Amino acid sequence: MTWYPFQQSFSYGEVGEAFYSQQDSEVYQRGLAECYNAYPNPQGQLVTRAGMSYDYTVLSNYEGNARVFPFDINADDRVIITLTDLEAKIHTGAEFVRQGNFVTSNWDFTDEGAGWTVSRSSSNSFSYFRGDEYSHEGAPLGYAYGYVWDNNNTYRGWYKLRRIIPVIQAEGGVTIKYMLHCLSTVNNQQVRVTLSSGAYGTGDLYDVSHTMNDEQIVEVSTHVPALDLYTGDVYFEVSMTLIDGFDNGTFTLHTQYVGLFFDQPPLAEIPPLITPFLESELPAVQYVQNPYASTSAHNNQGSMVFVHPNHPPQELRLTTVGDWEWLPMPIVQAGGAVDHPHWVDDPQPEDYPRAVGAHQGRVVFAGTKSEPQAAWTSRPGNWYDLSAPATPDASTPIWYTLTAIGQHQWVIGYKDLLHGSINGEHTINAAGAILQSSDVQANEYSRYGSAHVQCELVGDEVFYLGGDREKIRKINWQDEFQGWRSVDMTFTARHITGGKVSRLAFSKDPQQVLWCAMQSGAWCGMSYEPGLGIHGWHQHETDGVVLDITEARYAGIDYVVFLVRRHINGQDNVYVESMTKGNTFQSIFMDSYIVSLSDDDRTVVTGLDHLEDKEVTVRGNGGELGVYPVTGGQITLDAPAKDVTVGLNYTTRITTLPSRPIPTGAGSQGSQKNWSRIGLRLHSSCLLYT
Repeated sequence: MTWYPFQQSFSYGEVGEAFYSQQDSEVYQRGLAECYNAYPNPQGQLVTRAGMSYDYTVLSNYEGNARVFPFDINADDRVIITLTDLEAKIHTGAEFVRQGNFVTSNWDFTDEGAGWTVSRSSSNSFSYFRGDEYSHEGAPLGYAYGYVWDNNNTYRGWYKLRRIIPVIQAEGGVTIKYMLHCLSTVNNQQVRVTLSSGAYGTGDLYDVSHTMNDEQIVEVSTHVPALDLYTGDVYFEVSMTLIDGFDNGTFTLHTQYVGLFFDQPPLAEIPPLITPFLESELPAVQYVQNPYASTSAHNNQGSMVFVHPNHPPQELRLTTVGDWEWLPMPIVQAGGAVDHPHWVDDPQPEDYPRAVGAHQGRVVFAGTKSEPQAAWTSRPGNWYDLSAPATPDASTPIWYTLTAIGQHQWVIGYKDLLHGSINGEHTINAAGAILQSSDVQANEYSRYGSAHVQCELVGDEVFYLGGDREKIRKINWQDEFQGWRSVDMTFTARHITGGKVSRLAFSKDPQQVLWCAMQSGAWCGMSYEPGLGIHGWHQHETDGVVLDITEARYAGIDYVVFLVRRHINGQDNVYVESMTKGNTFQSIFMDSYIVSLSDDDRTVVTGLDHLEDKEVTVRGNGGELGVYPVTGGQITLDAPAKDVTVGLNYTTRITTLPSRPIPTGAGSQGSQKNWSRIGLRLHSSCLLYT
């Protein structure tokens, strides 16, 4: 009988040998024996993975552990943080911006704004005060901001707020923005705003004076043409001068904001930051970003908290003036509190929280060596206050302990506060929906156990790594059982994760993929569309070792970001490389690639130091131009070309399973078969080898 089997879907991806004899199963009929450098999409088709573009060199000649983390700047943009031995780096470039277009600000006309300095009249009769806790000659001052006070009818005083701002030539220009609010007992006060290139007050870049009266507001937003092609320091000054005849009055100036804004942010080299983490400790580091940093008393635009059991919680901050800093997290020991976490009150070596997460506006620290089942939360909206007050209320910190024995491994807030321990999984919730000191319910809902690896929120489910580092389980709320259920997602392809998973990362657009970095240096993924019944595993290869994976977002586009260690010219170098999951027409199928553009035909292509001594593939002029060795950071083409893409080649390998049962129901395994032809249905494909 002539029969032509046709496999219509590959949605289960690569499956293990345990399914090879189950030809009648759905897993077999939609599975593959081998799936390298490709993945099933939601329609069940196989798609070659996009290549990884070279972004940055993290370190050269480095063989240790390294980590990569995303830092959210706004809803659409993230920067990339890398950790190596005792060092953190913030990576910026064409794909990742430093901090949107905001450069610097000062919220009050005082010297408390970070980076701002004050210059004022030296006369003893001219004083400057802040806040109503100060007084002058015994009389309380009733305003909350800056004061200039003159006791002489003829005295002319002055006050200046200053900051030097480095400007790198920016595409599209620079805008100055400020808003001033005047409260004065005398009208016609002069406020001058200047930008200068050589010294304060010259005003050669920008010079505008405002005559201000009581309760007057001045708001300015204007392009500064003098900064279009400017590179160097800009001397930013806001000054006010008291007019003659100022008679024991008060003059208060509120600067609601003052700053320079780039239409397109300049790219800048940010110096490395010193951290306490040794490279051997990096695999156990966990993190969470603080959404309340910008409204805290610590004057941040953004903040990320890192924990490791050997060190106090650490904080990475993006300050309001655009600088990055790393410091131990300043946990508040609030006055009137009856207790503080033991690792705050009486810190002991290697006895700090090992897991961190967030829930209902609180940061959650969990699991120390001396109290492995304990957890501590902050106040809602204030992650720096973990003190237990004498009289608890709904806004006070919460301390609790898991109901079953087991060291904390991870914690995440979703519908409930979920904890993974070495022995099982737990929920922390409240009868009244909102956690508070008087309403905390701890329950164990499963006994599978977890590894000390941070979990990932995937849609409305949480994925975590089992204690053996091979099983990846998902937990979700199921109405049928009125509870949380845990399911093994690696049962079809346990051989893929047998190399021991070290990190999980999730990218959601244009399709959902759970990515896994392995302790062996390999990496794999699971295409996941639960509503369509798709969870297909796939393996990936590159000329190097993948140390870590995360997801980043720039201009609304998802990037999978890799830390890759490649052996280059006799030494190991660590690179940040990113993969964009665009459509097939937009993808570049090479790794560590660069796109080199030129106005003229040329045969020499430079900018390849990161691939020194490698054989690279070159594509341009509408096709493949050949393979060339990199010498001295460049290659020489046989034929001239303008725009070329250069990178490391990789191969997609697909092996199908033996054909499924023939229509009569008899199995095909063990039967003699003669294949007269093989057909493939392709879409947007090229360079196919069989």
